[in-house]
Amino acid sequence: MEVNNRMIGSVAILEISGDVDLYSASELKENISQILYMKKMILDLKKVNYIDSSGLGVLCSTHTELKKSGGALKLVGVTDTVMNLFKMTRLIRFFEIFKDEKTAHASYYPNQ
Repeated sequence: MEVNNRMIGSVAILEISGDVDLYSASELKENISQILYMKKMILDLKKVNYIDSSGLGVLCSTHTELKKSGGALKLVGVTDTVMNLFKMTRLIRFFEIFKDEKTAHASYYPNQ
């Protein structure tokens, strides 16, 4: 798994590629924890084909931590495989999922 971080204004964008599983979930959590203070985060999952329960745990805990601090987590580029997993686990109701980064970013600033 590889994670590339960048900023657009006050929104942190993490582009994730590879599998998010037992072996890489701690690395993802570490990357996220370094920028959790940003409060506005977009995870781009278009290059993720597989997520296991460890990866889902990282996504869920990140969502919860951001929400508690008044922030938000948005997901973009969710592949069919990962989307099916979200549907099966009913996490599709838990996460805000957008078609693309531009739409997700705009949702942080609805009055502009």
